[in-house]
Amino acid sequence: MTTDPDMGADAASFFNALTGYSDPPDMRKLVMAPTRLRERLLALIDRERKRAEQGQAAAIDAKMNALVDEEIIRALYAASAAGVRIRLNMRGICCLRPDVEGLSETIDVVSIARRCFATTSRPMICKRTAPGAGAAPNPARSRTAPRRRFTASRPRSASSPVRPGA
Repeated sequence: MTTDPDMGADAASFFNALTGYSDPPDMRKLVMAPTRLRERLLALIDRERKRAEQGQAAAIDAKMNALVDEEIIRALYAASAAGVRIRLNMRGICCLRPDVEGLSETIDVVSIARRCFATTSRPMICKRTAPGAGAAPNPARSRTAPRRRFTASRPRSASSPVRPGA
């Protein structure tokens, strides 16, 4: 919950698009799938790859239902080759091959039980080293992502705590 007016306006626009009341909008703080979330995730993966190449701390943590999107898998392989530490918690199928020398040495994949899986997945980029994206349903399923509608947002920073009643 938030008192941020931009977040509220984006949420209203999202639901208007979802109901067919309006076309998918340009949003200020949220990213909507299938219109922009995939490209945003690829950009965030690439940002982490570049950070690693510059010798900065770089990490990707994700929890998702499945990972079958070839472009996202290729981007994760490139990030791994650059030295990005990648941890994936998977509930279902994962077409990425972890811990392959020269390809995915810095990628760990763990399968988790259904009871441990929250209804909201962490996105592909849940940054610990710099601001990134926040909670979102899993966009990495190429079969369903073009038809699904959902949003992602950035996590609250320590400087913007939850307000009582918010």
